[in-house]
Amino acid sequence: MVHAGYMLIYNFDFAAAAVHADETVALFPEVPESHLLAANYYWWLIITGEDNDQNRSRFNEELRKTLEILYQEGRCRPATMQDIFNSIMAYAYLSRLDVMAKNRFRCLLHVSDCMKYLKQSFGKEDRFLSFNLTSGLYNYFIAYGIENHPLFYPTLILMPPGSRETGLRQLAVAAASADTLISTEGNYFLLKILSELENNYEEAGKYAAVLADRFRGNMLYQYLYFRVLLDAGKKAEAQHQLEKLHLLSRQSNGSSGKQKSFFLGLASDDLKNYYLQKK
Repeated sequence: MVHAGYMLIYNFDFAAAAVHADETVALFPEVPESHLLAANYYWWLIITGEDNDQNRSRFNEELRKTLEILYQEGRCRPATMQDIFNSIMAYAYLSRLDVMAKNRFRCLLHVSDCMKYLKQSFGKEDRFLSFNLTSGLYNYFIAYGIENHPLFYPTLILMPPGSRETGLRQLAVAAASADTLISTEGNYFLLKILSELENNYEEAGKYAAVLADRFRGNMLYQYLYFRVLLDAGKKAEAQHQLEKLHLLSRQSNGSSGKQKSFFLGLASDDLKNYYLQKK
């Protein structure tokens, strides 16, 4: 039931996803994955043009409920590997919300909590393949942060060392996973890292193409594919992808008008910047 909810979100059917998430929480209120699903629903609203105090508050509430369930009766000390993974994901999401709210102190607290469970997962990637996603992100961003953000160096240098190469390799394992959820997230983060941090648009395009083909109704993935093609200088292919995005905005009934206009606005701004750079 949880998996079906994620598929509704990934396919941009937010109307059905809202109902499904509520039903899942109602049927399985003491299952942490139910609340992680609900949190993901609100996260996707936030990143697709519906960013407001109400959605941020509900996102935070569902993550807090996830952690409350995980901590019942010392469940996470010791924990199953799934519990450890859920804890990492919950604290990572809280950290991302802190970054958006520009609350650096609270972010560091949540990162510290996240580290407790990351340390329990390190070295277990072969036994629990989902850890390739979390370990991959940790390895890459710790190394990248030390190399590129001297302000955070005193904090990051005290954490277990990372490796950009190892991180990318682990994320590739996640992207190839038979678990659709882990595979989708692995492809997404490789796309973002390779395009925005490594400037490797050719390689990023491969992961963007996978997501755009797998979830043809997802305007975020379709937009990101357009942007990567544009950054790669593939103007004709980018134009064709933009036409798909416009067509999708007229067909997608499970998302709001605000969400549809959000991505068209981003694409328009990207085109303007592209032509300004060419002058």
